[in-house]
Amino acid sequence: GDANVIATALEGVPTPISEELLSCLQDGNYSAYYATLKKHPLVDPATVAAIGYCFGGGTVLELARSGAELSGVVSFHLHPLT
Repeated sequence: GDANVIATALEGVPTPISEELLSCLQDGNYSAYYATLKKHPLVDPATVAAIGYCFGGGTVLELARSGAELSGVVSFHLHPLT
């Protein structure tokens, strides 16, 4: 099937559609991040997956541990947050 991607940050630069999402991540509020992401018009809430590198790698694992219903999680070169 088709996949849409919403990037929270590309090389540390927030994308225009992600200021609210980035704020949730910076606050460590992964439940709010996930709830905000699912409401985005380009997101099919039934098919959300998370991929992260370094800080983002730790972040996606925290998102998974928060109980978010994700289709998959991939972490590269992770920086553990806890």
